[in-house]
Amino acid sequence: MTASTTTPQDLTPEQAEADLATLEQAVVAGEAVTVEQLTQAKERISFVKLVQMGRDARAEAKRVSAAAAARKAAKIEAKGIIEALPADVLAKFDAAVEAMQALIDVAKTHNEGINDVWRAFGTGGVAAVGWEGSTMPDHDAANFARVGQGEIVSSVTVDGQVYLPNEPAEWVQHAIVRVARANDGLTLPRGSGSIERFMGETRFVPYALEQRDTAGL
Repeated sequence: MTASTTTPQDLTPEQAEADLATLEQAVVAGEAVTVEQLTQAKERISFVKLVQMGRDARAEAKRVSAAAAARKAAKIEAKGIIEALPADVLAKFDAAVEAMQALIDVAKTHNEGINDVWRAFGTGGVAAVGWEGSTMPDHDAANFARVGQGEIVSSVTVDGQVYLPNEPAEWVQHAIVRVARANDGLTLPRGSGSIERFMGETRFVPYALEQRDTAGL
């Protein structure tokens, strides 16, 4: 029987073993097979296995090297990402807190002015309107303060223009809710819901904000 002409380096261990099995079956069948052919076939198996081991080792080394290179590249990329992160988050936070405080201060200053108008009217004898809507005989519809129970000024009218007090909490609530709505509600971590939901319904809108929104400005 003629020996395989395939180069040993091109064989797999399974192919080499199959060649040996074929030769052994040929011997059993009484075909012409030499001892040298059987010996070579057996030796070829050992050789091919060594060749395969070498291939496997080189492939593994290549895989390990590629994995190490990928890890190194990922670490370099991660470092670059971190280095590019905004470094002023605390400054932005402080600025946001200051801006919110400034909003509150403006609302409070506005309210102080509303109360100053009421006091000025009172000092000058300008009649006020009671919470139930009662008016004095000398009521001036263009200049008066509307005062509720507990002497809480609900509005003042000066030269025909109405001015309402501001509720600082409502301004803060609307500012936060609008930021939340612009960011998909700003979901809180650990299943705590969203900022938008947490802040509740914004049923009461500051008058100036309502007027601007209505005008579409």
